[in-house]
Amino acid sequence: MQPRHANKRPETKQLEGQKIRLTWIDILGEWASIELDFQDWNIDLESGVLKERSWRWLDRRIYGLIANPESRLHKALQIPLTHTPE
Repeated sequence: MQPRHANKRPETKQLEGQKIRLTWIDILGEWASIELDFQDWNIDLESGVLKERSWRWLDRRIYGLIANPESRLHKALQIPLTHTPE
């Protein structure tokens, strides 16, 4: 049995000024995009770096990718260019 939220995805079509709600399930579901974006910074996530860094370190960098309209993660999550981050 899957959790109730397993197949739910927040609506991605937002009106200007509305807040976008993303869950870690949504974000980590795009792990391939995260890996490729980190590779652009010459950070290989398979190198063991995640064992050496804090959760906050990863959280802040992923948040930066979400906020960057040029990142693969931003595009994969289908975030409109005009939005209010939550």
